[in-house]
Amino acid sequence: MPEMSDEQLGRELREGLDDRARSVEIGDPVARVALARSRATRRRAVRPTRAIGVAAAVVVAVASGLGFGVWRSGQGADLPAAASMSASATATVSPTETPSIVSSPTPTPTIALPTPSATPLPAQPVSPHIRPTGSSTLVAPVSTLLADGRVLFVDSWNLVPVMGPGAELYDSKLGKFVTTGPLLAGRRQETVTGLKDGRALVVGGEDIDTGNIADTEAYDPRTGAFTVTGAMSTPRLEHTATLLSDGRVLIVGGARTWMGDGLASAEIYDPRTGKFTPTGSMSAPRYDHTATLLQDGRVLVVGGASASTNGDVGTASAEIYDPRTGEFTPTGSMSVARYFHTATLLADGRVLVAGGTPGGMATDQTGGTISSTAEVYDPKSGTFAPTGSMTVSRAEHTATLMRDGRVLVVGGVSGPDGARNATASIEIYDPKTGGFTAAGVMASPRLGHAATLLPDGLVLIVGGVHYGGHDYIEPDGSGGVWSASDPAELYQP
Repeated sequence: MPEMSDEQLGRELREGLDDRARSVEIGDPVARVALARSRATRRRAVRPTRAIGVAAAVVVAVASGLGFGVWRSGQGADLPAAASMSASATATVSPTETPSIVSSPTPTPTIALPTPSATPLPAQPVSPHIRPTGSSTLVAPVSTLLADGRVLFVDSWNLVPVMGPGAELYDSKLGKFVTTGPLLAGRRQETVTGLKDGRALVVGGEDIDTGNIADTEAYDPRTGAFTVTGAMSTPRLEHTATLLSDGRVLIVGGARTWMGDGLASAEIYDPRTGKFTPTGSMSAPRYDHTATLLQDGRVLVVGGASASTNGDVGTASAEIYDPRTGEFTPTGSMSVARYFHTATLLADGRVLVAGGTPGGMATDQTGGTISSTAEVYDPKSGTFAPTGSMTVSRAEHTATLMRDGRVLVVGGVSGPDGARNATASIEIYDPKTGGFTAAGVMASPRLGHAATLLPDGLVLIVGGVHYGGHDYIEPDGSGGVWSASDPAELYQP
């Protein structure tokens, strides 16, 4: 495994300071939570190959009284002197020099903070098809439409009890969000799936104190309460959960830890028994993939990432799961590797796959290889074919099938600038023409948001963050501005 040079380490530290233009009091409980889980992230571009070095750097920051809420993730570097440093250590960093850590009797650190370089997006008129609705308090929600027409949102970046119950209901008749629950465990990067009996299943994710979660919860909209249901055989996050035609739920892949360690295994949840049972495994591990129920009852699993010494690396492969046999079989591959993409079932039975990134070091992190391309999978032939490209590159966006058969593509992180700015742009894919058309902008840029088709044909857009900065987000909003402070938005076709 290659060693990290002093120059690389200096760049890592300077970029972390660039993103953190103010310090957070260590006495603040929110900051303590953020510091304790500094490497957790919804959008990790590069994973540490030597976590000990990162841990040592965080220890130095605490001992020095720096108060940084979250240390920027990336490859660690060996800091052999860190173990012997006292609380009087002073960290000195300049924008042009390699950082040095020296002993000093002065307890107050000297920090030369570079000027943030994020470029704001140009202002554009909000689309006439967009209008505000109630405000949600959730940051990066996942959602499911309930049988009664309401929408259940569960925060996939929830730090219970620091950030509240972690669940809300949206009533389209009232245009309001109301708190429900609470969740029984603080989770992030979990899934929520509506069941045929009217309940919703919350699966996996990570707890900030105990790590990945195998336990699951069932939400009953009649009581507004979550209850414990079966446990998976393997804890996982960044997996997929797909409702099958027979009412069971297929759980596929994911990661064992926030550092990666992808899974090829899959499990089936039966709501009648409340239990999980293992099923066939994929040919390769993957997380941040998509899993789409086809019209014939099979499930198409596309793309995803696996960890390597070069960061998260995407795959172009795809597999088909057949519930009748309980097995995965390879199918055609995409033209390019992707993760953080979308996969949307079209009215004609094909699947639109759009955007994403192939990953790897210094790609997703800089935004330079975020894709604008799209392709369509035909289950009859088992092959992918190129279709028109999006008007902008996107990852971590949403793509929602509307009643008229077109697909609404919203937000996401867009390149190529290194600030990883979220975009407010909207575009429409028309399967009849195979092309994307720009459709204006939302009132707020968003990535990591949720978009849900409502019974009346409107699309509800909730949460997300304004920009990524680098590959972390903090509970207090530093390093990524919460869109939860902005009203949710409705798109009227």
